[in-house]
Amino acid sequence: MQPRALLFLCCAAAASAFQIYVPDNPNGANVPGVAAIGHVAPGGGGVNNKYGLAFAANLYVWNLTLACADSDNDGYPNGWELGDPCGNWTLASKAAPTWTTDISHPGLRSSVPQTRKLPLDWTVCGKNPCAGPAEAPLASPPRPALRG
Repeated sequence: MQPRALLFLCCAAAASAFQIYVPDNPNGANVPGVAAIGHVAPGGGGVNNKYGLAFAANLYVWNLTLACADSDNDGYPNGWELGDPCGNWTLASKAAPTWTTDISHPGLRSSVPQTRKLPLDWTVCGKNPCAGPAEAPLASPPRPALRG
């Protein structure tokens, strides 16, 4: 094989490798200005951003855990930024996420939804799916007996 052809194949494989996970995220291809949301470089490849690291730590699976995380610490859960606030979207379902507009980047703190602002309106999910079960109130400690 010619060295030039080998170089082309290597580069083509590297260029397509970062895009393999794009469809594994709701609206993964709809985040403005980026080809791969898990990378620092907008074109993909190279170093992962905080969302990419969280996606990898979650075994490259989109679920409620990843949807509820706020990878870039901008105050918006990943699911809210990617249009799946309830964490219901799956690649296998081939269903559209809850919304497909006003998508923001879950790995870039300066990218936030423009129309779906805080506080988050969880009525779209019925309740906040990211809130854990309510904790039982702490019992008051027993009062010491008064001596008189």
